[in-house]
Amino acid sequence: MLMSEKTVIDPFEEQQPFLKSDKRYLGYVSGVGAGKTFSGILRTIRNMMEWNPDTMGAIIAPTRQMIVNVIIPEMRNLGLFDQPVNGTTKAHIVMSPVSMHRMAHGR
Repeated sequence: MLMSEKTVIDPFEEQQPFLKSDKRYLGYVSGVGAGKTFSGILRTIRNMMEWNPDTMGAIIAPTRQMIVNVIIPEMRNLGLFDQPVNGTTKAHIVMSPVSMHRMAHGR
């Protein structure tokens, strides 16, 4: 899978079952540095492109620091803020400390 000319995605073999599964609810539990953030972002991209095109989604973490220090930098490394991901949708950062909303018609 190629995100941009400078970003090549090559998951570990251990990440493949998580990335390839079509199950609605799925977990990926592993130790530090095993690729949970990377896998979660790839799974989110798949969710956006295959299961919920043209809908808004959210990435949620227990703390703001996790989003700012871990998830956003990984998304930048994957080029998600550089170009449209599926032709029209770009990644946007919106942080809400108060509420979480279920997206309409989402998976």
